[in-house]
Amino acid sequence: MAFRFRKSLKIAPGVKVNLNKKSASVRVGPKGAGLTAGTKGSHVSAGIPGTGLSYSKKLSSRAGKQTGDGSAGGSIVAGAIGVAVFIGFVVGLAVLLT
Repeated sequence: MAFRFRKSLKIAPGVKVNLNKKSASVRVGPKGAGLTAGTKGSHVSAGIPGTGLSYSKKLSSRAGKQTGDGSAGGSIVAGAIGVAVFIGFVVGLAVLLT
């Protein structure tokens, strides 16, 4: 049996610090969406709380290290586009169901 440690601290509305025994991260954004940057990398995500539907895009593998073609800016744009497409899908689905 392994021991685990995880602690989440709310710093301000929309800002959380997450700590565990091997890494730390900061999450900025409202419930269901946000940008996370930490010791293991950064990612952007969006979801609908309570439904299990979400989208996440990894932007970098480690803080200060770029992935893919070497352009962190391209990753950020791709992540933002992915989140926008997901939100558009969810809004369209909500309109169809009402």
